Amino acid sequence: MWSTYNYPPCFDTAVNPLHSFHPRLINPDATSIMFARAGNENRKWKSLSNKFIGISKQLITYQASPKRRHKTVPGAFSLHAGKDIRSFTNRDTELIDFLEDNRVLKSFNVQSKKEQVTRAFMLTDEMKLALENFFEELQIKDSSIIRPKHTEGGIQELSSVGKIRHTSIQLPRWVCVNVDSIQDGLNDCDTEDLPLLQLTYGTAKSFDGFLRQDYVESPFGRLYGRRTYESLQLMPKRLLKYVIPGTYSYDIKASALTLMAQIAKLHNPSIQTNAINEYAENRKTIRQSIADKLGIDYELVKQSFTALGFGARRISHSWKKNGVIKTGAIRQILGDEELTMEFLFHPLVIEITDEMDSCAEVMLNSHPLDLSSIKGRNRKIAYIYQNEEVRILQSMVSASLESGCSIRSLKHDALILNRKIPSGLLEDKVNEDTGYDIKLDLEVIGHKS
Repeated sequence: MWSTYNYPPCFDTAVNPLHSFHPRLINPDATSIMFARAGNENRKWKSLSNKFIGISKQLITYQASPKRRHKTVPGAFSLHAGKDIRSFTNRDTELIDFLEDNRVLKSFNVQSKKEQVTRAFMLTDEMKLALENFFEELQIKDSSIIRPKHTEGGIQELSSVGKIRHTSIQLPRWVCVNVDSIQDGLNDCDTEDLPLLQLTYGTAKSFDGFLRQDYVESPFGRLYGRRTYESLQLMPKRLLKYVIPGTYSYDIKASALTLMAQIAKLHNPSIQTNAINEYAENRKTIRQSIADKLGIDYELVKQSFTALGFGARRISHSWKKNGVIKTGAIRQILGDEELTMEFLFHPLVIEITDEMDSCAEVMLNSHPLDLSSIKGRNRKIAYIYQNEEVRILQSMVSASLESGCSIRSLKHDALILNRKIPSGLLEDKVNEDTGYDIKLDLEVIGHKS
């Protein structure tokens, strides 16, 4: 069942499965699905009950995903009725009743920005205790361990919209991880990261010390990972030191801004990008200077520059669209209209955004890609940028494999390799293949000293 509903196999294959600690996951209260609306018995209630148990176990993993954390209810997470619940079943009301009746999840009514009531979800105390006890006692017999097929590729041949993918590279699906180090991390990581690292630990033990690295190509060309508790691309960077210590991350410096400038320069070599170049060379000093001036954390400034690079709207106010209150990405990051204004009107930020606008115009007017089917100026720019980004990553992958390295993870603007190679080797290969003059930051992933 774990392969159908995408939850860690250890929930079922452990010596003491998860249902040993939460019996409702094997003998559920099925009252909510036993009878049809007319009051007649639902003859398929037993198979539906088994399906709902599988869905329940997958939804348990959602509470560990940082991206699903609820913005206003501490400790809760969000589920989208269409994208999440109805992707499993159209019996969404019965499923929610089933989850609550069996003390898996509890829900809360929340006032949304649409001035409508929505729901936030949280594991029940019984489910939290069951998971805590399950992972404390986790053991898997050798006969229950699932052995990877090392010939499998990780990049799906069909894109997210069902078309043959454009990228030509292929990566191994199975990546070896350090199970002992992950186990040590359970006692060392931040409390908020523990649920995710527990899932990673259980999954790695289930797969004989490996994790699946599945990628699917988006319509714009990027490769996106699947399952936060397995994907090294999706996993928070702060957890990688437990999962793949002793590996090497090669990250393109200020990738969003510098690549945009270089795409424009290929078509118009005379375009001026002095402010972007200054930021790329001295970004840490510049970020800290702005953070000190605004009296905010360095990371918030870093996130704001990243948002700028990916086309965030340069506004500080909120607005209403179709009855929904909207807020720009930078305002969301900084959380305050006045701070957002100070950031956007910083002299260097103004220079950078002016240069970005000039680069964007060159990209839109000169790039050979057919953009006729893409709606909106920012989406067209993103399409050009992401296609070029993928070309760079394919070149980096090729150079890494030619050097005898194995690739642990592919990010949008970085590679993680099993061993160290000269950054210049990758930079030269990219320049030869694409004409772009990128610079790489090298970081060793490992335990804190």
